Amino acid sequence: MLNEFAFEYLLFVFLTTLGAVQFTAARAGLGGLLFLRQWPRSTQYLAATLIVGAYLWFFFLSGPRNVPDTGDGLEGNTQAALFAIGAAAAVAVTFIVSSAVNHAWGAAEEAAEPGQGPPPAGLGRLSRATFARAFAARVRGLTREGR
Repeated sequence: MLNEFAFEYLLFVFLTTLGAVQFTAARAGLGGLLFLRQWPRSTQYLAATLIVGAYLWFFFLSGPRNVPDTGDGLEGNTQAALFAIGAAAAVAVTFIVSSAVNHAWGAAEEAAEPGQGPPPAGLGRLSRATFARAFAARVRGLTREGR
């Protein structure tokens, strides 16, 4: 069971990772990962605000942070696990929400490549399609090739 400090740390990692992913995707032109695809500059400002806000909340507005792990603090293994869970959850939420919000985006390009084999692999694909579309197109392309 998570104590209050552990939950706050998990939420802090989730929010900062979500902000970092949105900021980086906006800077790199990866519209398929953005919640606000039409406004990449606004996404950068909102993501930076989310990151700074999470830091301010966690370190200055919530409880004391200099707590030994013999008390209510976080032991190293627990902290590492919470970091991994929070970061993975933020990436998963990014994939799901951006794919849902931008679900129709990239459909025209997808329809134009039926006989061309699998689409290119890598993050570059996310500049032209959502994660869900890119993943589905990649799987379809691989199954057509018999891999």
